[in-house]
Amino acid sequence: MALGCATEAHVRLRAPPGDAAEQMRLAAYESLRADPRRAYLDETLGELRLGDGTSVSHAEDILPVVPPRSRAALAARESESMERWATRLLVAGTLTTILAGVLAVRALNAEAEETAGTEDTALPYYLGGIGLGVVVAALSAVPEWQANDARHDAFTHYDAALRHRLRLCVVGLHVAACE
Repeated sequence: MALGCATEAHVRLRAPPGDAAEQMRLAAYESLRADPRRAYLDETLGELRLGDGTSVSHAEDILPVVPPRSRAALAARESESMERWATRLLVAGTLTTILAGVLAVRALNAEAEETAGTEDTALPYYLGGIGLGVVVAALSAVPEWQANDARHDAFTHYDAALRHRLRLCVVGLHVAACE
């Protein structure tokens, strides 16, 4: 979900400019390209393994090495945005549930201490607050799914965007400068 006990670290990717020497661009591509042995093994593409062994879990980490308007970049930004929404909903729902739970327990304790014939009419609202908090927290799954779809899209289109950024083309079974 949006808040896990352990999150993967961000990675810093760097690539030479598109007008750098061909050998430099080709070497960068070999290092930064999606590992063809691992790129599509995971159905959800929860991570992208690069040619140099680097593991990319956060789609926004690819932004420095792909064109800003590429499909990969747009999807990476969408993934990041949906992750933030999922986190906000999860936190809001959790806090609402906790607060309403504390208030409900206090209402039950106050009711137990009061004399017979008087009751706290706020208890149903507190219990409703608990239910609302649970629903809001559960709704965080929707933007999380959208974030996963966008990450999958970003990682699927990463290699083509990287080649475009480095001005490299596929020629037969090889990658070479597009000039």
